[in-house]
Amino acid sequence: MDDNKVAVLLETLSSQFKVFGEGLEIVQRQVSEVNQKVDGLEKKVDGIEMKVDGLEKKVDSLEGKVDGLIEDMDMVKPALVKINNRLDTIESEIIKLNPDSRAAFVKQAK
Repeated sequence: MDDNKVAVLLETLSSQFKVFGEGLEIVQRQVSEVNQKVDGLEKKVDGIEMKVDGLEKKVDSLEGKVDGLIEDMDMVKPALVKINNRLDTIESEIIKLNPDSRAAFVKQAK
């Protein structure tokens, strides 16, 4: 191979390497931009995870309180039934003593 052909071949290779290097720089910039976006997303996800953890703790706390309220209501329910039965008995006695009062009780029930 003569010197001119070698020089042309080297010049072609040099030009191709330059184009390849420019393309590689573009790819590196794009990868860097993607990395920055991913870092930002990771920070946002971390923040969301912290908020979710806080919400889970609040829900757990509320579940305990609701369970306590249900237990309290279960304890109160028999007393309310007794009170309601006594009121019904009192109402019946009042109606026996004063039959005209039935209309007033029916009106209040509505």
